[in-house]
Amino acid sequence: MVALGGCARAPAISHEAQPSELTAVEPPSGPASPPSAPPSAEPAAVQITAPLESRPLDAREVARLVEDARTNDTAELVLVKDDELVGDWRFTKAQGPIPVMSITKGILSLAIGSLIDRGKLRLDQPVHELYPSWNTGSKRKVTIFHLLTHTSGLDEGKGTFEIYRQRSFVQFTLDSDIVFEPGTHYRYSNRGANLVSGIVAKAAGMPTDRYVDEVLFEPLGIRVYSWSRDAVGQPHGLAGLHLLPRDLAKIGELLLHEGAYQGRQVVSRDWVQRSLSLGSATQPTNRRKGIGWTLIPDTTHISVDATIVAGWRGAGADEAFIAKTAPLVGRRFESVPSFVQALQQLFGDPKLTEWNQNTWQRDVPDARFEFGPSVGIYAEGTLGQYLVVLPRDRLVAVRMRREPKNIAQRNDPERTFPDFVERVRGLLDTGTGDDSVSRR
Repeated sequence: MVALGGCARAPAISHEAQPSELTAVEPPSGPASPPSAPPSAEPAAVQITAPLESRPLDAREVARLVEDARTNDTAELVLVKDDELVGDWRFTKAQGPIPVMSITKGILSLAIGSLIDRGKLRLDQPVHELYPSWNTGSKRKVTIFHLLTHTSGLDEGKGTFEIYRQRSFVQFTLDSDIVFEPGTHYRYSNRGANLVSGIVAKAAGMPTDRYVDEVLFEPLGIRVYSWSRDAVGQPHGLAGLHLLPRDLAKIGELLLHEGAYQGRQVVSRDWVQRSLSLGSATQPTNRRKGIGWTLIPDTTHISVDATIVAGWRGAGADEAFIAKTAPLVGRRFESVPSFVQALQQLFGDPKLTEWNQNTWQRDVPDARFEFGPSVGIYAEGTLGQYLVVLPRDRLVAVRMRREPKNIAQRNDPERTFPDFVERVRGLLDTGTGDDSVSRR
């Protein structure tokens, strides 16, 4: 897949794209990425906080972001800076909670952290201690850590259609095969996320949504929400949570303050620091993941070299495709959006179907990625839902979009705001002028 390298979502081709529980749109299924380093359950933490002065917002960039949000199908845009609301811009008449899509997974990771804080779970705890049917074969080796870091080795099948047809999402995961040795491959796992939802309920001794409400939503003042359930009543884990955009921003504020909200420690500082650091030594090739969240590197460099091309050819990529990509070899791109733009121009296809079919869909890297130090985190979901947190500048940004009226609008890459993360980073005033934003 092209390019999430921690900077922005590639148009219409993110591994993290999930269909709404109310629709039947099949996203591409992501490949398994081989480990970029020897796997380890507890790699050294990489802190993303920095003891630097918070920079003001550039009013002109904020105005540009608001105007672009208005024109690309955004339902609501929220900015919180230095613990004060900068703005909550609403562009549609519709009201009520909006599906956060895959950001549900990050919120479930906070619930797991809360249970670990209370001594009811361990990060390295084997899943079979909660679900004894997994006390067999490779399943015996799968831990909660593996589920949270998408390194369990679970078979993901052909996509989420199979999941949404099931009566019990958790049982479907329990019945799924392990196709890679746990801890050795990264594969974005919707089935694993559904099992995480079940684990929360098992460990808490109450329904997943009730536990999340008691330990997370109530302390944050989140009182209006909904959560989709499967036929047996279990809240979904892969997606399914619906929140108001301003309430999703509160999750960002909680992360910004290392688990505290308005002076109350909701989740331990240790857990949040661990979550927002490098999760596993086994990482996807094109980005860096924490536990439930994606890290934002200060810089991302992308290149295509002879080794990458040899990998495509060895995996059976079409020779005509390889010839077409010759202009990319030896070039170095300074951001994910610039790389995606070059690909779209080269192939004349915003969805990059040919590129996908000949690279990551053959389980080989599509490019070489180099990352600088992490400066923040984000989570995203289908439709272009975003939560972005930049600790140094005490900035939280949320962009949410309601379910479109038709498939064409749903599949339009530009309506997903693919460069939203980079645009949020660009809101910060570098000190060259005095056109800063007043908070309100």
